[in-house]
Amino acid sequence: MNPVSLEAFLEKSNGKRLVIDSRMIKAGDIFVALKGEKVDGNEYVNEALTRGASYALTNKSVEDPRYLTTKDTIEFLKESARYVLQQCKMQHRIAITGSNGKTTTKICLASILSDIGSVYVTEKNYNTEIGVPLTILNNREKIKSARWGVFECGTDSPGNIQELINLIEPDVSVLLNVGTAHLGRFDSRKELLKEKLTIFSGLKNKDIAVAFSDDGDIASFVEGLPCKKIYFGQLSGDQRLVEFYYDDDVTFGIFENSLGRYVLRFKGIWHRGQLLDFLAASTTLTAMGIEGFELSATNIELPFTDRFSFITKKGITVINDCYNSSLESVRPAIETIKKIGPQKTIAVVGSILEQGKHSENTHGLLGKELEGFDYVLFYTRDKQIEYARKNLSPELSSSKSADIIVWLLDNAYPGTVVYFKASRGIEMEKLVNVFLERIE
Repeated sequence: MNPVSLEAFLEKSNGKRLVIDSRMIKAGDIFVALKGEKVDGNEYVNEALTRGASYALTNKSVEDPRYLTTKDTIEFLKESARYVLQQCKMQHRIAITGSNGKTTTKICLASILSDIGSVYVTEKNYNTEIGVPLTILNNREKIKSARWGVFECGTDSPGNIQELINLIEPDVSVLLNVGTAHLGRFDSRKELLKEKLTIFSGLKNKDIAVAFSDDGDIASFVEGLPCKKIYFGQLSGDQRLVEFYYDDDVTFGIFENSLGRYVLRFKGIWHRGQLLDFLAASTTLTAMGIEGFELSATNIELPFTDRFSFITKKGITVINDCYNSSLESVRPAIETIKKIGPQKTIAVVGSILEQGKHSENTHGLLGKELEGFDYVLFYTRDKQIEYARKNLSPELSSSKSADIIVWLLDNAYPGTVVYFKASRGIEMEKLVNVFLERIE
């Protein structure tokens, strides 16, 4: 094997798009072959080159100049991205993690910071040890000129966040919450908490830790850090969410800090969790010495179509909340639905995945949360949702989307709210789209 050097790879890939799915290759792209648990990308190098890839980063050693060979493509990606970040001159690198709300917080920060100067933001939900370096390498020019960088950090196993911190080297770290999302991939909540808290590893005296103070475990850990600390929450914190209400398609949030209370207006319907995400962003900005951003805050638009997104057709309001699912994301959604006060409420729910040994308890609690709906339907494409029967008897339970659609068409009328919720793996969004098409 004659491995490609870091310098040669960065030169050859400059201005080109790095792609990890051979089916998405366009002329001139560079294919990055990743070896996963089920699929080995190295087996698709020829296909990628045939589709027009200019090079392939692979662990295969072949006498072909288009093969850029390295022992471990993931480690090589991270090393390359780390080098790119080391060359930039960002004032602050902000790392965000939490069980819920990472992308919303990132969007809020980016929206406000972009009104002041140039900002680089990790794309979409690319928040893994693969996604983060890829988005860095695919946005080198933007990173070079960026005044700030906002990085979303996810985890699905112990050590993931530390890998990202070693890459990003943030001087501002934000922990939004620690809930039950992905809990099945950890031995216990204690282990999950430990993983999330590594977002603060490496912070020094002048660095900043932003933390959710209502969680005593988080607050007590952060209090012992050697850096600047600032807190947000509802019950306590330097910045607090006091209350919120709705007026048509507008959300009003009442906040409080050391100077007193203030009200902000947001476009669209935001639930409590999303308002806390905004508060985390505004607390971060305050800690960075950025003030007077209230007007920019009112212009934030959440671009989601599958995260508590409202669509009204023929008087029926459909809430698509199918991007992912956890107890902590269900609760604020239900609270908002009650605040809106519709005539009739229907919930169509599927399983919360990645709960492992906690699944029966999680779904039992989910059933309890759903008691306030007039009707609840179980979409049993995955059978774990049936555990919710412990506290709830559904109006209908079926693995066939057609059964769900027929029932909804017979029972939803103008004034009805239909709430769809499940983990991404359930593909509930397909059911949502069919229902919307069939409403007449």
